[in-house]
Amino acid sequence: MIERILKHMNIYREMKNAAVPLKLIGKKGEDSCMNAARLINQQELSGLMEGLNEETISSLMDDPEMLIYLGKMNKKDFSILEPDRIRMIVECAGNEKLSEFPYEKIEKVLADKEIPDRIVYVYLKYYAFLEPEEELKKQLVASLETCIGEFDVARAGIKIRMLLINPAFSTELLYELLKDEESLALLLKQDLMELVNYLSEFCEETESLNKKQLEELSRHPKEIRNGLEVVLAQIPKEWQASFLHLWLWNESLYADIPKLIRFLTGPDADFKKISNGKAAYVNTLYGNPLPDMDLYELTLEKTELILYAITKRKKHFLELLRKNGDWLINLDRNSLILDEEVYKRCLNLNTLNEQNLRDCEYMVVPWRKSEESLFSKPRVFEELKILYNVKAVYIDLYDRLAYSKSDDRLRVIRELIKRDCLTDALEENQIERLAEALSKKPLSRWMQEDFKNILDLRHETAIWILIFLMDFTELLKELTRDNQVYFLLHNQNLLNGCSGLPALMDKLLVQDPSWKNLKTELNISDAFVAENKSNIQKFIYEGGAEIMTSFLNRQPKKKEEIRRIVNAELLGKFMELKYHEGDLGREIAFPIKRDTEEIWKEKLLRVDCGWEIWEEDSLLLVMQIGEVPLRSCISYRNGPNCDCLLSCFDANKKIIFIKHNSKIVFRAILRLTKGSFIVADERKTIEFVDVTAKSEPHENKAEELVLFLERYYQSGLSEQEIRKAVNLTAMLVKEKAEKLGARLVLSSSYKNVLENKNYVLTNFYMYISASKNGSQYLDSLGGAAGVSASGSYTCNTFLLEAEERREESL
Repeated sequence: MIERILKHMNIYREMKNAAVPLKLIGKKGEDSCMNAARLINQQELSGLMEGLNEETISSLMDDPEMLIYLGKMNKKDFSILEPDRIRMIVECAGNEKLSEFPYEKIEKVLADKEIPDRIVYVYLKYYAFLEPEEELKKQLVASLETCIGEFDVARAGIKIRMLLINPAFSTELLYELLKDEESLALLLKQDLMELVNYLSEFCEETESLNKKQLEELSRHPKEIRNGLEVVLAQIPKEWQASFLHLWLWNESLYADIPKLIRFLTGPDADFKKISNGKAAYVNTLYGNPLPDMDLYELTLEKTELILYAITKRKKHFLELLRKNGDWLINLDRNSLILDEEVYKRCLNLNTLNEQNLRDCEYMVVPWRKSEESLFSKPRVFEELKILYNVKAVYIDLYDRLAYSKSDDRLRVIRELIKRDCLTDALEENQIERLAEALSKKPLSRWMQEDFKNILDLRHETAIWILIFLMDFTELLKELTRDNQVYFLLHNQNLLNGCSGLPALMDKLLVQDPSWKNLKTELNISDAFVAENKSNIQKFIYEGGAEIMTSFLNRQPKKKEEIRRIVNAELLGKFMELKYHEGDLGREIAFPIKRDTEEIWKEKLLRVDCGWEIWEEDSLLLVMQIGEVPLRSCISYRNGPNCDCLLSCFDANKKIIFIKHNSKIVFRAILRLTKGSFIVADERKTIEFVDVTAKSEPHENKAEELVLFLERYYQSGLSEQEIRKAVNLTAMLVKEKAEKLGARLVLSSSYKNVLENKNYVLTNFYMYISASKNGSQYLDSLGGAAGVSASGSYTCNTFLLEAEERREESL
């Protein structure tokens, strides 16, 4: 036991003195560690061991002869035992014992400070035996430093390894070829290697040759070398690297040489033209087709277009560029024409004309479209112009149209794009059926010839007819309204077995699920149904049952209000409910004359070149103002403020709707109420009359009748179209206000879109009318308003006509 303890103490002492990590005992064993530690101490190498890591020490323990070598070197007058250098050579040797190399070679390599640590082992193993002269050694070292990460020295044969004596390997010129055995084998040809060495003198900082370039050089190395010497003699030294970069990039290395010689030794020689960018280089070699264009400042995308046009000899397009020199320079970098897939795969540049060039200026795509179908086949420019920025479904449909001429296909698709008729949700078989129908005639002709009985048919609805309802042609002839078609589209299961509209109408009363639900919830009797059969059928047919059932599900607490409203509609007495005698005056707490109330009930309608604007107060369309023209917070389906929706049926409210191209695109709530310029307390005072005044005193403190236009909601309109819609609305409500003798007040949201600049922002007290619904939604007065806010004034900033405001100040 004591002997074992003494042994461990000796091992510990010996390893500690030798700077050998104790943890190596578990890896190497006690005896091995003891022997190595004694040897290290004998060779006085503990100082070196302190600078080495555990892995390096472990490797040296496996090669005791190398420890003796190191001890021998340690006794020399000069220090060569730097820990980092020893660690690197040991790591690079791996499982190979360094002591297998002659001591003299190891000492000489380790002592040579010009050989960097990271290549010292490779040099020792593969090049030290050559004992190269100093200059050759320096070249080998430089090449190894450049290539060591890419060049597999161990795998290469002696001939390939010896290629590193060439200066080209110490530059970046061959970097990408170091792993390619075929390319390295080519370089064994002396003429080629000499040419590459020659190039490396000029191209130290250029990118590497690729395999194609090297193969091109290998076919005519002497001719290329001789030609280059002539060419480079004409180019100042500071421009030579730039020129060679372009020459190599063009990859027509042999063919370009005679062209370059002719140009640089000819009367129009200008070395800058072949050294000043890719486009300028190619333009020069191809006979200068663009002599007056500054090609150096072009963006990458524009340069690629020029290169393609020149090299593919697009003579007509190049002629266009000559005549319109600034066009390409000023072209937006995101123009569709600069997409290489367009001019390489899709469009023949030679077919373009000057108008097409101008069109390209606005055909800008700010991101790369993921939709590839547009570029999948050759196109004429007009096709690209129409289809470049549309949804994929339009391109898919266009390519399925059976017309032989692109003009006919474009005529059909333009109409659909203009109306924005298609949705991306269309399935392939639906697109196929639509293409089949539209290959017979455009949508407008279908609507004019086959669906002319449907008076307010929207283009989107006509699309769905062509997809789903063409098997029911007799039934289609009996339809008269767009919402009837809409209902059928959503209830196609009811169509089977129906010989005509009367049979379908009878089916609705017993099979429509929304009506069955509504009838039960509102306790509508069979006798009531029998008495009002035609009205109920029309109500269901126009989507009323679905709308009111959805709303009831959302607002069950409104069941009694819904029951009264629905019953009035089914009895044909909805307007009696809305404009019940005395309701208008009670809602706004203001006396209304009978003739004024009749004017208010009258619905104005105006048509202006594809635009239709009107006042609306019917049940079903007004119920949809949270869905049409776009979804809002009072949607009957799921709007967070849909509890306010029934307030739209108060006597003092109407909706302004606008259709553009047969589609509802704009709406705003119109309210008849009262207002004042002063606070309520001041309105209660009276004063003595001024008997000296020549005119009647002006009641500037009294309440007055006000026609108020709430903020608008629009969908799919451009800025210009929004202005058009707003101004149509302003003219209509002004006409209405004048007929009523009311002051016109507009929401401040109209300020920046009104053409009429007579409206100014003014503080004004607006009366919040009472509502039969209880709650109501008032955009311009903060949103939802409850019962407590009704019957009171609220001050806010509105738009009033300036002249009228000045009259009030008199």
